[in-house]
Amino acid sequence: MLSEINLRQKRGLGNIISDSFNYLRFHFKSLFKILLFVCGPILLLGGILLGISYSNLFKNMDFNSAASPITSGFGLGLLISFVIIGLGVLALNGIITEYMKVSLIKSRTEITFNDVISGFKQRFWKYFLAMIIVVIILFVSMFFFILPMIWLGIVFSLIFFIIGVENTGSFESIGRCFKLVKGYWWRTFGLHFLMGLIQTGLTYAFILPVYIIGAALMFSSEDPMLLAENLPIVMMIFMPFIILIGSLSYSLSSIASGINYFSIVEVKEEIGLKERIEKIETEN
Repeated sequence: MLSEINLRQKRGLGNIISDSFNYLRFHFKSLFKILLFVCGPILLLGGILLGISYSNLFKNMDFNSAASPITSGFGLGLLISFVIIGLGVLALNGIITEYMKVSLIKSRTEITFNDVISGFKQRFWKYFLAMIIVVIILFVSMFFFILPMIWLGIVFSLIFFIIGVENTGSFESIGRCFKLVKGYWWRTFGLHFLMGLIQTGLTYAFILPVYIIGAALMFSSEDPMLLAENLPIVMMIFMPFIILIGSLSYSLSSIASGINYFSIVEVKEEIGLKERIEKIETEN
């Protein structure tokens, strides 16, 4: 039987992964109500715009000609859709962070929508600025081969929880990331590698029917050109669904980052132990 997860606890890699699943299962209903209400419309809008962008691109293709398709407006549409999807992912990470912070002091049945949203609103610009800074740093590091970008990406995986739980500024949180991950980089890398595989598997489990339907239409159609002409409609219908499912499945990785954060802080600073000692002293 599932029970409340004590976040402020020292854990190894295996326990972090198992407790991430347990936390998601225990809080699934209350957490996903908030995620679907806040992030769902943003991610769907981004997915719809992305589908429309690709749909317009395919409409301009002449499958009987070797000429390049007309791509006017495609780049702008793609950029706008990615920005909106990015805001949806930001909201998803921020809300999970705020939810886990509230769950430190309240049980699942006591956590309210306003508890989570008020904290997210309060720290929204900190999250936003931190995300912009991290994206710029990762983009620049990409030009120094892929390894620096991977290394920095793992370091910055804790930044949302540092901002949300410790209420630090965006720039201060970046320095705090390096301090906490020191000595735990490989464990954090292993965690995100394994969670990424699990997340990819879950995503494809949900969207596999879409690919099966597409393949069935392709092989059953007597006129391949007819299928090509209908491809824009298919993209416009299924792209929002794919974006929404893929983004929501990422919540498992976000929860794992949070449990990893609490574990590292507990090992290095023993905040949970200090809180338990203070509680015992207060009760006596």
